[in-house]
Amino acid sequence: MSTEWKNHEHAWLHPLGLNSTRHWHTLKALYSIDDTHAKMKGRIEIFSRLNAPLRLLEKLLYQKTIQNHTLQHPPVFILGHWRSGTTHLHNLFCQDPNLAYLDTFQAVMPSAYFVGFHTLKPLFNRFTPDTRPMDKVHLSQSSPQEEDMAICNHSPHSPYIGWYFPRNWMELFHKYTLFDTITNEERQGWENAYTTTLKKASYAAKGHRLILKNPCNTARIPQLLKLYPYAKFIHIHRNPYEVYKSTIKLHHAVIRQIGLHTLTDAEIKNNVVQTYPLLMQRFIDTRDQIPPENFIEIPYEELDDAPLPTMEKIYSHLNLPDWTPAHDAMNTYLHQQGTFTKNQFAMDPEDIATVQKHWSIGIDTWGYSASGADSTS
Repeated sequence: MSTEWKNHEHAWLHPLGLNSTRHWHTLKALYSIDDTHAKMKGRIEIFSRLNAPLRLLEKLLYQKTIQNHTLQHPPVFILGHWRSGTTHLHNLFCQDPNLAYLDTFQAVMPSAYFVGFHTLKPLFNRFTPDTRPMDKVHLSQSSPQEEDMAICNHSPHSPYIGWYFPRNWMELFHKYTLFDTITNEERQGWENAYTTTLKKASYAAKGHRLILKNPCNTARIPQLLKLYPYAKFIHIHRNPYEVYKSTIKLHHAVIRQIGLHTLTDAEIKNNVVQTYPLLMQRFIDTRDQIPPENFIEIPYEELDDAPLPTMEKIYSHLNLPDWTPAHDAMNTYLHQQGTFTKNQFAMDPEDIATVQKHWSIGIDTWGYSASGADSTS
């Protein structure tokens, strides 16, 4: 298979095509699809029907088992806005042999994860780009993934439906990240989808403690504490001037690859500009609900400069067990990564003014400045 095929900027097989026709039809009824994506729409329709036997088999073999499964350990949640270092932190944690995570294959095919694990997962690896579309981070079907990527592929109750229908990004963000426009029925639907997704990941990992990274959870502290009152939380923050341009690139890359709307640069910028202050304000308003012994906050710069001492500090504060094997695995991983080349971004005066005007909450709360921003991300 050619590298060009694997790294094509537009996904040939959409994640929605790997899941249920009913889910696809639900989304079609709720959101419009641009005419320019008619071919993708047709492929989703065909492939969602073709994989129906796998979903049925998974339901027959595993549904009751998953429903009855309970998490043996409270999960650990990594919080932080997109492009703030959450992936780097998550990847370090995922080296710990005593922790478990939801992988990319579960995210793209949550309704047939177990029955497709030994056959489809290796096949999908052949079609998976070698790196993520927004940066140069390695990607495979075994890579750690965000739980909302799994939820949006089997349930309408996820803000990540907004990656597929980005003109509805803010509507979905308000409903399923901030929970300020949600109905009781929708809230129950989200709770069911969320807990089922974590149960499936936990069962697949034979009950090991889950380490989960999801920027949306930054604004969901009350909801997560309701479901998992003894959960542990790590918040990572980064200079908003760096995060801004990197987040715009993220939106462009993901929408180009899997979006069913075509947005203008101005529309993407508007989504990015609005999301950050709402997410961070909700986090600041609710973070004190977490018991102090279950919460720690770190700057990205500290993790970047001294990853292992920073991780040891996190383990110590949260009383996470078995630091020695975790340290050794993380050290090996860091050596394997070598020198990672970050994306290069230039901040023009308009960008700086936008961040100062709209993202001042991050600047003021954590004491960042434009002069302290790194042009790489």
